[in-house]
Amino acid sequence: MTTHTLTQKIILTIHSLTFFSTIFSPFFLSWETQIRYGYIISYGMTVTILSWMFFGKCIVSDLENSSKYGSIATFLNVVVGINVNRYHRQLQNFISYSSFIVKIYYAPTLTYIYFCILLFFIYKMYKRFYCEKIN
Repeated sequence: MTTHTLTQKIILTIHSLTFFSTIFSPFFLSWETQIRYGYIISYGMTVTILSWMFFGKCIVSDLENSSKYGSIATFLNVVVGINVNRYHRQLQNFISYSSFIVKIYYAPTLTYIYFCILLFFIYKMYKRFYCEKIN
């Protein structure tokens, strides 16, 4: 297991807490805040998902020295102390599905919702055919 510097742990913690607060934001943000700033969250999740597809990981992962299982698994492993390597597949499914759900929840238009659904199917096909060939 690689060691992480304090700076990497801080970036990892900020990244993970930002992700979790984004995922659970529909439960604690006011309706007015969701209407006013929701499209920014949706566009941010689009950038995240596209970076998963084009780079194979989140664009912040290099700063954090994340493991091959992703930033959230590394955060739970390194900072929290929970070994999630056995459950990396379930954790990755939770992260990807919850990201798409939040992306669709905050979608500003009906056309963008259709784009989100299309992007979801493209992402699943990418994971199915391209990533399985690599692994």
